[in-house]
Amino acid sequence: MVRNTDAIIKGGRIYKLYAKSCPCIFYVGSTERTLKDRLHGYYSGGNRNLRVIRHLEFFPQTEWIMESLERSRCKTRKRLRAREEHWRKKLAPPLNKNRAFATAEDRRETDRKWHREHPESARKAMMKYRAKKRNFKIIL
Repeated sequence: MVRNTDAIIKGGRIYKLYAKSCPCIFYVGSTERTLKDRLHGYYSGGNRNLRVIRHLEFFPQTEWIMESLERSRCKTRKRLRAREEHWRKKLAPPLNKNRAFATAEDRRETDRKWHREHPESARKAMMKYRAKKRNFKIIL
C-alpha cells in the first residue's frame, strides 16, 4: 500500500524489534499506531518475505521485544520516516534492508552509483527512453 507521505499525522513512535535471546539482531521501524498494535501486526505474520519476520519466526512470540526508541511529535509521515532513518543510521540494524527515507541528494547519489556499476543497462535504458520520445506524437 502506498501512503501519502505528506499526510498530517498525530505523531508516532520509532521502535527496535528483536528476540530476547538474540538482541544483537534487530530491526528499527516506525509506526503511527501504538507499539502493542504494531507488534500484533508482526504476530499475524503479514508479509512472510520480510527479513524481520523470517528471523523472528525462529523464536516463540513470548520472546519478541519491541522497545521504544523515540516518541515523535512529527506532523507528517515523511518526517516520521526521516526520524526512523536517523535511528537506522545510528544503530545499523542488521534486519533493515532498505532506507526509511532518502533525501533528493541521497537519491541522486544512488542513481550515479547505479549508472557507474551498470553502464550497459543504463545505456540500453537511455536508448529505449529516447526511442519512445522520438515516436511520441501530439494529436490535437
